Amino acid sequence: MHVLPGDLSHLKEIPGLVQRSVEEFGKIDILINNAGMNIRKPILELTEEDLKKVIDLNLMSVFLMSQHAGRQMIQKGWENC
Repeated sequence: MHVLPGDLSHLKEIPGLVQRSVEEFGKIDILINNAGMNIRKPILELTEEDLKKVIDLNLMSVFLMSQHAGRQMIQKGWENC
């Protein structure tokens, strides 16, 4: 089993994670976006920073991983990314 650690809550790490994956395995055949989080607080106690953390991980990391992995997949012959 191969593990490439990365923290998807740090959005700037995503391009490097994708690049390391390509370097390690030669290509990306499939991407499964399964990172996610929730902050369990009453809404009146939820801060803008809390909400940004949730949105960045649950939405932005999925978008960026799909975009960066998709570019690599297209370069390796996948046509419909």
